[in-house]
Amino acid sequence: STPITLTHQIIFNSTADGINPSTDRYERSLSELPVYTSNASGNWNLSSTWEHKGIPKNGSDVVIANNVDFNVSTATLNSLNINSTNSLTIQSGNSLTISNAFTNNGNLTVSASSESSYGQLLTQGTVSGTGNIT
Repeated sequence: STPITLTHQIIFNSTADGINPSTDRYERSLSELPVYTSNASGNWNLSSTWEHKGIPKNGSDVVIANNVDFNVSTATLNSLNINSTNSLTIQSGNSLTISNAFTNNGNLTVSASSESSYGQLLTQGTVSGTGNIT
């Protein structure tokens, strides 16, 4: 499923402090998906690995704050940030796509079990950071 953007609108009902309720509006965008942050080392497909106790959904923003094994066949993220001293390992045969920003200040390992079976990281946006990729 594709994430949607919701608009939250607050309408002021008072003319106090110079607010004109017929013309003044406050709007902000709210993303339907939370930022998923790993709160424990573990497998990607276990909800106990993630702060929100749910597995990151396609289109999510993800922060790796512990050591995580990417053990699902495919996923597409909006962004991925690997914090320093933490690691993400993409297991052989699995593919992770990042649509926007990828920041690696930790360690990324892309595993291979043979010449024909290997993990994949596909980036479609900016790549930054001072981390390691092996």
